[in-house]
Amino acid sequence: MQRIIDEHDAKSSEQVHPTDASEQGVLIDISDKVEDNDFELQPEDIRHWECEHGAITSRSVVLIRYGWSSLHYDNRTAYFGFGSSNSSELNFAGLSNETAPYILKRDVYGVGVNTSSLEPGNNVIFEAHQSLLGAQIFGLENLKLEKDVLPGKWPTDALKDQMPPFVTLLNGFLSAAVHTMQLHYDQPDVVTIVT
Repeated sequence: MQRIIDEHDAKSSEQVHPTDASEQGVLIDISDKVEDNDFELQPEDIRHWECEHGAITSRSVVLIRYGWSSLHYDNRTAYFGFGSSNSSELNFAGLSNETAPYILKRDVYGVGVNTSSLEPGNNVIFEAHQSLLGAQIFGLENLKLEKDVLPGKWPTDALKDQMPPFVTLLNGFLSAAVHTMQLHYDQPDVVTIVT
């Protein structure tokens, strides 16, 4: 199943530099709540995180850890959720329809997830893509956010030295290799940059 989205109002990849964000990066760990392939991150999950760690500041880069990469990164079938209740659909965690507009109110610079899309795999309307990218907020997909990366806030300097100054076209998808040793990733990963 190919996921095609028309984001004609979004920035091109050359215009997006995740390191142009504020000094603030955010990692929201929701992995303890993800019990099935179609989990949806809700606004109240973000509110709960903010009660513990403080409000998400303007121009932050927000990363969301569903625990997906830790469980399924080396198993393509499980990673995309094939073979679950409906094997013709993709099945993985993502942002609910209400969460993308909630994130927009935080005036963030970008959102990254450790699944293969911003929305859950079974979502074919792509509200998060339309909402976030239409507001010039970039998306990072397929991040490998391991458990040793602590939730909370971190300086974007930890990302600056790791983001390549170029983006390459790979099989029609915008991709970049991101080696994030300061964020404790084990090896360079291919990260889809959605613009």
